[in-house]
Amino acid sequence: MWAFLKRDEVKASAFLLIYLISMSTPYAFREVAVIRILFIICRLLCTVMVVFSCFKRKVKWNSFDVLTLFFCITIFISAFHAGFSGKIITDSNVAYLYTAFSRIVFIIGQLVIIKLVFDTREQICLVMMKTIYGFYIALCLINLMTQVLGWEVAAKSGNTFFLGLDNEAGKYYLFAIFYCCVVMVLEKKKFSRELFLLTALTMTEGVYRQIGGLTAISFLLVGLVFMFYFAPQLKIWKIRHDIVLGIMIGAYILVMLLFTRLDVLQGFINNYLFGKASSLTVRFALQTRFISMWLKSPLWGWASTLSRTQWGDTTWFDYALRGGHTHNYVLETLYNFGIFAFLSYLALLILGTRKIKGYEASVSFLGIVFLLVLFRGMFENGCQNIFSVLPAVYYLGIWCSKSHKSA
Repeated sequence: MWAFLKRDEVKASAFLLIYLISMSTPYAFREVAVIRILFIICRLLCTVMVVFSCFKRKVKWNSFDVLTLFFCITIFISAFHAGFSGKIITDSNVAYLYTAFSRIVFIIGQLVIIKLVFDTREQICLVMMKTIYGFYIALCLINLMTQVLGWEVAAKSGNTFFLGLDNEAGKYYLFAIFYCCVVMVLEKKKFSRELFLLTALTMTEGVYRQIGGLTAISFLLVGLVFMFYFAPQLKIWKIRHDIVLGIMIGAYILVMLLFTRLDVLQGFINNYLFGKASSLTVRFALQTRFISMWLKSPLWGWASTLSRTQWGDTTWFDYALRGGHTHNYVLETLYNFGIFAFLSYLALLILGTRKIKGYEASVSFLGIVFLLVLFRGMFENGCQNIFSVLPAVYYLGIWCSKSHKSA
């Protein structure tokens, strides 16, 4: 029986590793047609296999799954709408639909793999979560190594390495911390010492590459980790994550409105959060333009981020405006995919955060890490990236509920 279980663990981990590798083509390979196509084929096959496995095992579907599928449908409709609208279209219909399909495969793949992991035996579930955790640590180390060695890939935007832009690769550090917390909860530990190392690694990356958002988040993480280690009984670990979610989004909107009017706030953020000069000023100005443009296509958005907009001979601001690069996950869903996508995205975030309320400090800390992942997303593109962690938040909440009831 033990040998059989071990064999299942190895098979599950091997498939999961292949799946994870296939989900994102490294920047250095994106211009190599053969490798890019192989990644796409592998990604699609793995997703189909996981979906088929879910139906074969008769895994139950719930409101979170249905709402995720609805969000995917809104992305496809937005692409279809933009591709056939004379007032919106800036690229071929095929380009819009291809990019939409790519995002949908990513989102559904992330959902069903986590859904399947939590439907397996507890030992296999733990091993697979450790595999995901190890995968993101490996990405962090690969990224840092290529940066230290100066293996920069030529790109107009600069600071581009094997895995991509500094800001883009920064998410992997937070994903590693998040899945470290997932493993900690599944092992029913009160603390994981790896959190210290990962937090230090994240801070090193943020300060070394002067990534504003990641630097701010890493300093905040240091305080939270020490607080979690030395004072796990504090009332802060009883917080309602869905309420904090609402406060965070509301605070962002307030800062956005005040930022362009308060020179002191601009100076503090630009000088002490390692931000590039006036970077937030430009981003908030950009986002204001996006909100006004959204009103001209409120139902299905502009789907600009689904077009293959090239930089060309223009300013960064104009490039971002044409490409729908809002630098904010929530605003991205509103402008690019419309009001229905926006509402479903918010509902998914609320469903996930509500699932992890009222448990021990380790679960609460995991919820805070998730909110920090989202906080980073308030200044970055790629709203689909939240699905790398959001399904795990939701299904871990279900696991915690079952675990506490049986205790």
